[in-house]
Amino acid sequence: MKKILKMTLKENKVKKKTESFTKTNENPTEKNVVENKKQKSGIKKSRSIVTRIASLVYISIFATVILIALLVVPYVSKTLQSNTKSTMSDVVKTLGESFDKQIDRSGKNVVLTKVALRNALKGAGIEGLSTSYMYIIDSDKNYAWHPDENKIGSKVEVPVIEGIVDKMLNKGGGSTNGGFVDYKYKGKNKTASYLTSNTGAFTLVLCCDKSEINAPVRKVYARSAIAIIIVVVIMGSLAIIIPKRIAAPIKDVVFSMNRMAELDLAHRDINVHKVAKYNDEMGMLARSALVLKEELSTMAKALMDNSSKLDDASVSLKDSIEKVDDTVSSIEQAVTGIADGAGSQASDTQSANESVINIGADIDRCTDTMNNLSESVEKMKNMSGETMAVLKELVKISENTSDEISVLKEETSKTNVSAEAIRSAVELIQSIADQTSLLSLNASIEAARAGEHGKGFAVVADEIRSLSESSMNSADEIERIVSELLENSNVSVERMATVSDDVSIQIDKLGNTRKSFKGLTNETDKVIELTDSISKQINEINNAKNNVSSVLESLSAIAEQNAASTEETSASVQEIGASIDVIGDSANDLQNLAADMSDYIKKFRLYED
Repeated sequence: MKKILKMTLKENKVKKKTESFTKTNENPTEKNVVENKKQKSGIKKSRSIVTRIASLVYISIFATVILIALLVVPYVSKTLQSNTKSTMSDVVKTLGESFDKQIDRSGKNVVLTKVALRNALKGAGIEGLSTSYMYIIDSDKNYAWHPDENKIGSKVEVPVIEGIVDKMLNKGGGSTNGGFVDYKYKGKNKTASYLTSNTGAFTLVLCCDKSEINAPVRKVYARSAIAIIIVVVIMGSLAIIIPKRIAAPIKDVVFSMNRMAELDLAHRDINVHKVAKYNDEMGMLARSALVLKEELSTMAKALMDNSSKLDDASVSLKDSIEKVDDTVSSIEQAVTGIADGAGSQASDTQSANESVINIGADIDRCTDTMNNLSESVEKMKNMSGETMAVLKELVKISENTSDEISVLKEETSKTNVSAEAIRSAVELIQSIADQTSLLSLNASIEAARAGEHGKGFAVVADEIRSLSESSMNSADEIERIVSELLENSNVSVERMATVSDDVSIQIDKLGNTRKSFKGLTNETDKVIELTDSISKQINEINNAKNNVSSVLESLSAIAEQNAASTEETSASVQEIGASIDVIGDSANDLQNLAADMSDYIKKFRLYED
């Protein structure tokens, strides 16, 4: 210090050095102020955060709408139509098989009468489809039954159905599988499910207007359109409101930074102080801006205080001035580091917000989808359990029926044995009656020989003959009844054997169906396992969201960088103070520099406490 104080410089060299230093520090600042004023108009609207987030939301909405229109709605429509046709096929198959069994038991002349068909089919159709009705075509291609009874007995009016009947007749019997046909009747498009009798006795048809089958599909489209409009309105509103709320604090901080760039440190920054209270990235950015402003204010006040001391600067401060020049360069680098950190901090904050929003939306959608899938699988599992219970009960009932038929068959066989015993007894009675008749004849002959004395015996012989003839007639009647009983009993045994075979087949089919449903239950359990696996993957996605913390750590590092820059600024200011102490005795040589620096410092606008 003593060597520096003893140093002397020529006045002209000091003036040249001070003028050069003043111009070097003044001109770039003036240029920066002008450039900052030019940039006050703000960023382009197309590059703003509000526009970017809103655009992203709108693109997501339109993509979702397109996916629903291309995938979900057609699938629902196809499912509704398939369910309706499946119901029609089940109804036709059930009734057709029932009619076949009735014809086997009672004959078609009993089953296919107008009265019997009216009782069975009047008002028959599909619930919820008002245009659905059923009719039967006999083997002569006439209406055996039609809801319009005026058509009963007339020829079939639909060529397609007539062709089905022809095919059945040429084949010699029908197919229990049935099928579907589309045709036009009285200007209306119809869809019909049909089944032809195995015996060729009839063709059963269930038809309905296509427009009514497609009515639920139109409702699905209408409701989907309404739901999409509601979602678009809500999400569109949120896409405007939320980005504006996100961008508002950024605008306040940017406004404060622009004022600082213009060297205006007098404004109070009320909005920035409010933002600084936020516990998020915006709050961190606002607090950094306030720290920067405070440091700049402190630096400006220090320069104002030290500028008055330059009036006493001496010519021997060449080295001190060089140190001051180096210190000012350090201050500029520190301020530049703070500004760069603030810019990087804003960029990382935006990236973090976008990542959190996108990941959160994806997780919400996946969670909703998995909840819906879990509910559907659980319902399917419950329905499978109920169906298994019903099938088990049906198997039990069928087995009981088979047992009862076996018992009935055994009792019928016992009845046949008893009937045979009765027939043997009748034959014995007939033999006795024949012998009695012969004895009565002999008695009559002997009575005739006896003459007057044998009249009483002749009367008795006549009565015995009458009794014998009556016994013979009764025995014949009993034999006829026993023969009919045996014939009917044998027919019953044969039919019970057939029914027993049918019941056995039914039990086998029910067992197979039960196995199928058991397989469905196993598949449902697999779906549940897959659902749990997907849920775990969603949790992993949720954990991935935590990776955003790396961005926050980056922001924290920038904050530390800002703090380090602040420390450098403070150290530089201290060096400036020390240098000014050294050059305190050279005030006369630095008057011009002090005047220029005073004019420069006046450009700072500071608020008064």
